[in-house]
This record gives sequence, C-alpha cells and structure tokens, in this order.
Amino acid sequence: MDAYGVQDAKLEYKTISAVEAINSASSIGVFLGILPLWLRPIVSRFFAAKMKARSSLGSMAATAVAKRLVSSAFRQDLLSKLLEGRDEQDRPLGKKELSAESLSLLVAGSDTTANSTGAITYFLAQNPNVQAKLQEALDQVLGPPGGDSENGDTAPYSKIKNIEYLQDVINEGLRLHSTVGIGLPRVVPEGGITVLGKTFASGTVISCPLYALHRLPSVWGNDAELFNPDRWSKGDRATMLKAFAPFSIGPRACLGRNLANMELLIFIATIFHRYDFVLGTSGQKFMMALSESHLGSPSE
Repeated sequence: MDAYGVQDAKLEYKTISAVEAINSASSIGVFLGILPLWLRPIVSRFFAAKMKARSSLGSMAATAVAKRLVSSAFRQDLLSKLLEGRDEQDRPLGKKELSAESLSLLVAGSDTTANSTGAITYFLAQNPNVQAKLQEALDQVLGPPGGDSENGDTAPYSKIKNIEYLQDVINEGLRLHSTVGIGLPRVVPEGGITVLGKTFASGTVISCPLYALHRLPSVWGNDAELFNPDRWSKGDRATMLKAFAPFSIGPRACLGRNLANMELLIFIATIFHRYDFVLGTSGQKFMMALSESHLGSPSE
C-alpha cells in the first residue's frame, strides 16, 4: 500500500469519446451554472445524456489518476506536478483532490484553448485579407514558410511574443468567441457598491455577460459584430482592454491566462506561418454551426 492507500488494484476500462464527452459536459455545465442552486437538480433531469457525459468526464479524470497511482513508470506532465504537490503539513493531495484538479486541467486548461484556436482559425479562413496580413507579419519575424529548420517544428515563443498583429488577431477572436459568454457571478462585498448610479446591496449576486460586453458599440464601434483585428491598433486600445475580459478579471480570474495566451500565440503562429486556410463551405456562419449543438433537445 502506498501513500495514497492504493494497493495492487485491477482497473476495468471502457471506451469513452473524449471530445463528445467534453462538448456535452461543457454545454450543460455552463447552462446549469446560470441557474439557482435549487433549480439545477430539477432541470438536469431533462438532459440525461449530457449529465451522463459529465459523469463520464469525471470518470476519465479519476481513471487517469488511478492508473498513474498504480504505475511504476514516470511521465513528466501536469499530473506528475500535481503528484509532487504538498500542503502546509507536507501531505500529498488525496485521490479525490487529484481527480478534481485533473478534471479542471482537462476542461479549463485544454478544451478552452482548443475551441478558441478553432474559432480563430475559422475567422481567419473567413477573412483572407486578415489571414494574408497575419502571414506577412509572421514571415517578417520567422522568415519565409518552408525554411523552419532554424525555428524547429513550432514557432518559438521568444520570437513571436512581441508581434502586435498576432496578438490583435487572437484578442479579436477571443472577443467574438469567448470560451465563456455568460457573466461570471460575483457577490457584492459588505458596504455595497455603486455602478453607473445603480447601488447594489452587500450579498447581491451580479454579473455582466461577456457576449454583450464584447459587442458594445460604444466601445467597439458600429462594426462590433465583425472580425476586425485592425480595431485594436486604430482604436482606443486602453478603453477596449477595460471592456475585454475573456479570462474574467480580479482575484477569481483564470489562473492559466498567461499559459493560455502563450499557447494561442504558438498555435496560431505555427499553423498560419505554414498553411493557408479556406472555408469548406463558403459563407457558413460559425455561430450558427455552434447553436445546432449547444444544448440540443431535452431528450439528448
């Protein structure tokens, strides 16, 4: 028996579609997140398949942890870092804590970056002029495509981190397609607060939907619905950044913001330095495609 109370266990496995489970679990998770606590158990009964996907996703994380705990092989990854973690009494994380943290890294630390990359790729394929401008900016720093022997398989972060247009493209993609479009709730502290002349008492739960915030014409202009990275260099960047919150803000903001931004910079720079992207179906709307699989029917 080891420090986690794990003996020579025999694990049974079944195949789960990871992508399907993440997509289903994420959509119902966001939906339930905006409901009052008392209403969530009632509503969840109408989405049996999606609730099963949430359970499957949790099982995937727990299985990965259980498999690692009984393995003698060493692998350097995020889970190995969690296994090295200790609390104030020098105790390791328990199995349930490890599973919970692994699930957070699976969804918040992987799927979010992946779907943001997909959205930005779509916007660039939909706007060939923007794509060409980005590729020109990348060529100036990385050299012509095909001569990547100096850069290796991926665009070096040290070379691309200061390409302003690359960051503008990513910010514009995150503005139009934030991973979480709802307003993340915050509780008003003691003493209350006043916002734009409206006073909120302490204990009040308030939020501002990011979908609406990122489309305010007063901030982003009359073309707020359009993908236009040039707005970041031609407009009031300071004002726009105040209204730009894809990772939320404050002490409860996304802990992995810097890592996610670094990953997006490397992903987008690497693939668009090498390849041209076009839409398979001309004129297809990205948000319309998303709406078809957002929640589905209650029987799903």
